[in-house]
Amino acid sequence: MMKEADPDGSGEIDRAEFEAALRSQASQSSDLGTVFSQAESLFGWLNPGSWFGKQASDPSAGRANRASKKSTVATTTPALRNGLPPSPKPQQPQLEFSKPATPPISPTKRVPFPSPRITQMKASQRAHQEDNLDKGKEMRLSNDAWKHFHNAQKEHFLYHQRRKIRHSHSQEMDAAMAVETLKSLKREDGKDMRSDFEDAWLGELDKKRAHAAKGRERVLEAKAAKEVKVHERMIWKSDKAAEASAIAKIERAKRREWTKATQRAEMKAAKAFTARVRHETRPAVRQEGRNMFQMQRDAIVAGERARQKHDRRQIESTKKQFLSDHSSLREEVQRLDAVAKAARGQLAEVRTHAADDFRFKMSKERERKRQVYAAIDHHKKSAHDAIFDWNTASVFGYPQC
Repeated sequence: MMKEADPDGSGEIDRAEFEAALRSQASQSSDLGTVFSQAESLFGWLNPGSWFGKQASDPSAGRANRASKKSTVATTTPALRNGLPPSPKPQQPQLEFSKPATPPISPTKRVPFPSPRITQMKASQRAHQEDNLDKGKEMRLSNDAWKHFHNAQKEHFLYHQRRKIRHSHSQEMDAAMAVETLKSLKREDGKDMRSDFEDAWLGELDKKRAHAAKGRERVLEAKAAKEVKVHERMIWKSDKAAEASAIAKIERAKRREWTKATQRAEMKAAKAFTARVRHETRPAVRQEGRNMFQMQRDAIVAGERARQKHDRRQIESTKKQFLSDHSSLREEVQRLDAVAKAARGQLAEVRTHAADDFRFKMSKERERKRQVYAAIDHHKKSAHDAIFDWNTASVFGYPQC
């Protein structure tokens, strides 16, 4: 059967070759056709042999159909690329379905009569098959239309993309030309600016040279004027120096005369002072003065001794007062120390008593808590025992107390 379905030996069985193989099997009344007819009569199944007509089939029809499809795609694709409407798809030939001839019934073989329910099921199956065929045709047509629309949209998109690319290329060329034009304009402007700058630079150099020449002339004039002024100042200084020298000579002469007069007056005053000292220091006056100075020294020594004696008495009294104050302060410190020791002892005793009371209270509190916890445990245990007794009585049917 596989060899008959693939006469060209390509290893692929298309629709036309498959239909031809089924028609040949149905027309020859082979075992496969008998199985299909018996399954249709007994179980109400579809007979694949009834789907095809009696016309002879050509195995090359499948290849012809594939060639026609390829030619259709080849003819429609360039048209879509050129923006033309797609060519209509060639209609496939409608196959005429007819029931194959029923083989003769032998008198010994019993053919069951189909029931109305089976006949209704067959009619419903045929109606569904026809509906499925129509829906399949509609779906194929809609898919072809959608493919054509998708190809048209794709061509439209590619056309606009090509236009955008050409436009961008033209913009790039215009931008490059504009850049080159701008560069040439900038070069011309640069040349003009360089020439103007050179002219301005040469003009500035000429101005600087003229200004330098004027400056040198002014410097020379200033040097000459300065030399004249320096010469005049030197003459004025020499005149002033000669005048000052003359005045200084006169002043020095006056000072020498004044110095001599002063020396004579001082010598006269010194002689008078010497005479007065000699008169005042004669031997009689010196003895009187010695006695007077001795009396003064004795009075000073007596006063100093009286002052020292008074100071000693004051120091002794101050020392005695300090010792008395120190002894009283020592006694007060000893008394306060004894009071502090007694207070510390009383405080330690009070703290000991307080600690004993606190320990006693803590032991009482622990004993109370222990009794409370024991009562709680006893209550829980009694409740647990009561629940356990009640549960046991309820399970085993014992009378509850």
